[in-house]
Amino acid sequence: MLRYKLTAFLAIVLLMVFPTSVMLAEEEEQKTRIGNAEIYDDISSNDAIKYTLHSLPIPAEGTTYESWLVSDDSKTFLSTGVITVAADGSASHKFNSASTGYTGLDLLQGFATAIITSETVPDDDPSSPGTVLYMHQVPADGLIHIRHLAGKSPTGDTGVFRNLVSQLDLAITSAQAAKNASTLEEMQAHAQDVINIIEGSSGANYKAGNVNGDGYGILNYAADRSIATQASDAVPTDLYITGTSTLVKIDAKNTEDWATLARDIALTNVIGEDELKIAQIFVGPGAGTMISNLEAARDGYDSNKNSSIEAIAGEGGAKQAIRDTQLMASFRLASVTGGSISASSIAPVVRYDGSGLPITGGIPITNLLPFTLLLAVISLSVGTIALRVSRRK
Repeated sequence: MLRYKLTAFLAIVLLMVFPTSVMLAEEEEQKTRIGNAEIYDDISSNDAIKYTLHSLPIPAEGTTYESWLVSDDSKTFLSTGVITVAADGSASHKFNSASTGYTGLDLLQGFATAIITSETVPDDDPSSPGTVLYMHQVPADGLIHIRHLAGKSPTGDTGVFRNLVSQLDLAITSAQAAKNASTLEEMQAHAQDVINIIEGSSGANYKAGNVNGDGYGILNYAADRSIATQASDAVPTDLYITGTSTLVKIDAKNTEDWATLARDIALTNVIGEDELKIAQIFVGPGAGTMISNLEAARDGYDSNKNSSIEAIAGEGGAKQAIRDTQLMASFRLASVTGGSISASSIAPVVRYDGSGLPITGGIPITNLLPFTLLLAVISLSVGTIALRVSRRK
């Protein structure tokens, strides 16, 4: 009987251990976290980063804090500047086009780790990091999908949401040309161009015209928000990535909805109209027009008039999808284990694209969780049945 009770007990423990460990890990990260670093667009794609820090000890005399980004292979270190700490331990620091050392690099594409180091003043080796005190490395299995959306695809093509914005720019240009048209025929030709750009060459309403877009289509790019789900599925224990991916999908769904409305207006109220003046009303600008829907799809729309465009239904658009994707890759800077490490000891990022065996040679631990939980359920069931049989006997 003791054997059966032990089996049931071990099963219950297995059911509890993984959810508990995830919560404890998150709590521990919160205790040691000293702030975030977020990549954003300044004058180019993903070319700037902002550090928002708190609870930093005042640097010892003769030392200062310096922020760095580390390349995937841990061989390249980009200094993003010395950090000035306020008396209360807080710090706000930006590295952008106005900063010394700015090169215009795509920081999302080129770097997977952020660190804050302790440096001597004066610095005897300004080109390399000193002692690493705080760091965060974005999980590689999630980062590859985040980059696909806001940076570049695994094959090096421009990211999904970057293409989404550029195609919306093109559609708005064609819609403006329709607005300025002097004849109904000219206006309808530009409206057809808008449809071509929205649907892509495989669209049911596609008819090759003067401006056809890249052939893929705004609606298809917006539907590729599913890549955000791939990112969260790849790292299910990273609560920040999984939570923020939801915002990305809301933004892209809004974009799809507005682009669909613009297409329908172009079909029904412009191409399907016999009067130039009536067609002009539906082209826009103005609420509920082809132009206004395309602009909302690209720029978002402050529907609740709170001076902020948020990732909620009817607000966030394609540009907000890029911003929220960048937030998925935020660096949550926390104290390194053991107090400090050297820059040379930072492990390279090893990418796994989900095909075949992981290139690390082993199975990611997150892939084992479903099997472990299934084993726990089976063990619990077998143990319970055996215990009941034993009692009856």
